This record gives sequence, C-alpha cells and structure tokens, in this order.
Amino acid sequence: MALTTKFLRALDEALERRTEQLRRLIVPSDQGAPMKYTKKIRDKMKKKLLLAASAVLVHEHADKEFAKAVGDKHLRFIKGFGIEDRFNRIFSLGEASIRWANHLRLLAREEMPLCR
Repeated sequence: MALTTKFLRALDEALERRTEQLRRLIVPSDQGAPMKYTKKIRDKMKKKLLLAASAVLVHEHADKEFAKAVGDKHLRFIKGFGIEDRFNRIFSLGEASIRWANHLRLLAREEMPLCR
C-alpha cells in the first residue's frame, strides 16, 4: 500500500508540474512562482517514477511467489488440559483417520472384481 501511494504521489507531482503553466493561464494565482518543469527536473521525476513503479511491481511479484511457496496451513485448536491430554486427542484423531482410510480401501477391494 505504501509503495503504491508513493508511486501515485510521484505521478501526481509530475502531472502537476507539467500542467502548472496551463493552470496559471486559466486560473490566475498570486501565490508564488509557478513550479518549473525543465529537462533536469523531468529526468529526475522520470527516474523517481520508474523506481517507484518497479518497487510496486517487485513487491507484488514477491507477494505472489511467497504465497505460492507457503501453503495455507491452519492449525487446529486442540482441546485438552496439559500436554498428555492434547497428545491423546491428536493420537486418537490420527487413529480414526487411519481406520477410516483402511475402511475405504477394504470397500474399494470388495467392489473390484478379482483378476486372478
């Protein structure tokens, strides 16, 4: 968010400097001298905009790559008082999962015809 805001502010500043003379012609202002827009200033602003834009793109790409590398793993809340009780609950959950998987394997075997 901060990088995008930085880029947008730099872009707004560049546009404001570029159109300052036209604004002064249409809407007269007695507040100070108009902002200059010389070749030197233009090159500085171009460099500033490119750096800000590349920082935004690099950050977005890094976020996407990090999201790919890190899986969505949500830890379960394990009920129980003390380490032993929590371990017993996790162990029983694992046993139940294994029993269910074995049950499904047995059902799949019974449905398949024997090829002997």
